[in-house]
Amino acid sequence: MRALIALPVLALSVLALPAHAEPAGSVSQLALAHQLFAQGASNRDALAQIAAARLAAGVTVQMVERAPELSGTAGKGPDAADAPRDAASLLAAATAAAEADETLAILLGSAIATAEVLPKSVVRASVATLNPGQSHGYRIAADGAVPVEIGVIGDGDSVLALSVETEAGPACLAPLVPACAVTLPDSGFLVVRVVNSGPGVTSYWLISN
Repeated sequence: MRALIALPVLALSVLALPAHAEPAGSVSQLALAHQLFAQGASNRDALAQIAAARLAAGVTVQMVERAPELSGTAGKGPDAADAPRDAASLLAAATAAAEADETLAILLGSAIATAEVLPKSVVRASVATLNPGQSHGYRIAADGAVPVEIGVIGDGDSVLALSVETEAGPACLAPLVPACAVTLPDSGFLVVRVVNSGPGVTSYWLISN
């Protein structure tokens, strides 16, 4: 319940952030932006959608190829699924949601202007699709003593679970904001698993810094 209350409150604080504010982490920032936007769209909360679009606009997404290992029994072939929305799509949807409210339109104009001058952080993303009950496993290299952020952003058609393990065992399980930060003492590998625990076919981005 606290997490659900915190997201609309965060919408107000995000709009008040100066353009030069440093994000806590680019992966967490993008994952939170999509989560906040989905809640705003569900609740018809245009302010939350504007804040989410501004958060997403501060991150540049570079698409990369990753080859996950598939687990789970496959049902029928996956239906065509949309990839998660990019920042431009989020901003366009926020514009449509705010157009009937003069005050929100002013806030939106400020968010758009600020987005153009925001310092951009960069995340790497790969797109994949999962049937219900299936999971993908990834092996991601990590340098020692360097924080690694891993996150997952779904298309909204199902429920995704993210977990990260090291050679020593489980390191992170992300049930709320779907992002994890892990620092290895020495260079090695992270084992990342994305599980489709919902009833629908879903496309998602696996994102990392």
